[in-house]
Amino acid sequence: MTTPTGSTPSAIRFHWGWWVAVVFALQGGGLWWLSRNTTAPRPSANPAPLLLANTDSAGLLEALALEDPTAFARPNPNGFSGPSLRPGTMPHQPHRWQPPEIDIPYPTNLLTGPIDSILKTNLGDSANAFVKPMPKIMVLNVPPLEMQTASRLEVAGDLAGRNLLASPKLQTWNHTTLLRSTRVQVMVNPGGRVFSVVRLGGSGHAPADAMALALARRAILFAKATNAPAAPLDLSSFTTGDLIFHWHTNPLTVTNLVQEPRRE
Repeated sequence: MTTPTGSTPSAIRFHWGWWVAVVFALQGGGLWWLSRNTTAPRPSANPAPLLLANTDSAGLLEALALEDPTAFARPNPNGFSGPSLRPGTMPHQPHRWQPPEIDIPYPTNLLTGPIDSILKTNLGDSANAFVKPMPKIMVLNVPPLEMQTASRLEVAGDLAGRNLLASPKLQTWNHTTLLRSTRVQVMVNPGGRVFSVVRLGGSGHAPADAMALALARRAILFAKATNAPAAPLDLSSFTTGDLIFHWHTNPLTVTNLVQEPRRE
């Protein structure tokens, strides 16, 4: 059995190549035939004149602003905001005040009489705009200037209004310097008994400070409070105050006196 002529792969490729070449030649010839009849456009013999805007015109910038895309987004004299950019003057008339018409009461000499008297004498009634008040006399409690000859006890703070039922007798100290006051803070119950004793300030002499603490604990008794509660150990009803022991120093024993004795 023999293969027919032209059915081999090489023959098939040869025939397809010829057909592609023929189709390409036909397309190229058609394009050339169509393009040879077209002619280039010729300019007109009488062209229309081109008018240029006058660049010296004062309204040139306003005319160009109409082509600006932001002409309607920003204030522009040619847009809807034009009147607000060219505000006019507002008419204004000053207000002239006129006093009301007040009739002079009858008789008219109520006003002319005082005026005539002032014009004749050139003296009017005296008028004081401000009268300075007289100064108030204040009473000052001046302590006595004599020197104390004995030690004394002073109650201060919230206990100043409580009366002392038992007050110890304080002694005079022999010391080379003047003694300062000893301040003792105490807490007193409604019954008048001292419960807490704390020294706040010393006198500079240890025996005097020790005696102040001992007297505050044992030898001092206050009067009972009028509003004493039922519970005697209620701390909210306790009163806190100060006991000030003003010590008297024997002046004959002071050897290095550098300051004047305290005078009260």
